[in-house]
Amino acid sequence: MDAAKSPRTTRDALTLEMLGDIGRCDDKITALEKKIDAMPEAIERALSPSLGALVKASKEAQTTIGQLGTAEKVAFGNFAAAEKVALRDALKAALRDEAGEALASAARELATSARIHQDAAKGEKVQRWQWIAVAFAGSLLAGALGFYGSHLLYDKEQAKQAAFGRAVGTVWDSFDAKTKERIQAARERQ
Repeated sequence: MDAAKSPRTTRDALTLEMLGDIGRCDDKITALEKKIDAMPEAIERALSPSLGALVKASKEAQTTIGQLGTAEKVAFGNFAAAEKVALRDALKAALRDEAGEALASAARELATSARIHQDAAKGEKVQRWQWIAVAFAGSLLAGALGFYGSHLLYDKEQAKQAAFGRAVGTVWDSFDAKTKERIQAARERQ
């Protein structure tokens, strides 16, 4: 066995040393691959609080929008009841005094009330769309961050593999046939 371990020629000694160097390079690349494989988890852990905050803010926005809608319905019901009472009072006054003037005044008041309600309803719709736009923008930001992270990791991995391939390619012709067969067999196992 000792005879098999000790090189017989200088070329054998250099080949064995080179194979040892390649083995160490392969070990370093394997360790680096493990670190790279752990990076998406680290990115996910780093982004999780932000994404959770966005989801929470979106849910709170939806709850607030629902509450504002309910409050607006109640306010409109109160407003309509008050207007009904005011209209009834106006009609009674018109019947007692001057029917024409009272009816005209009531018509103006109804038109004003309708315009006020319409403006309030438009304001609520605009606010609802603003919350939806904020939630959509947060979703787009999260998607862009995920895409950038995966793209960044893929480019680094590809560059490392290309560098390793070039390193092996530069010394390939100096390997003997048995060494080339071992390398080919290791490639096929992967």
